[in-house]
Amino acid sequence: MPAAEALEEAHPEAATVLYRALIDDILSRARSPAYGHAARYLTRLDSMAEQIKPSSGLSDHAHYRAALSKVHGRKAAFWSLMKGPS
Repeated sequence: MPAAEALEEAHPEAATVLYRALIDDILSRARSPAYGHAARYLTRLDSMAEQIKPSSGLSDHAHYRAALSKVHGRKAAFWSLMKGPS
């Protein structure tokens, strides 16, 4: 997503909010044609995780990923697109 990508360097918290909203929407609606996008967004979040300050008010990335796994763990088509464990 170009808007989130543009925010990544200077405003990683804002980019994180956008990526999470997109991932949550795709998975909540079970939009399997968009699972590739969601996997790319989650990979971007994985790489940005250390840039997010604890004082930002966002849950840390490990908690976000754990919640995704808990709520959407049965969406094997999505998780199969991720490199590494879910």
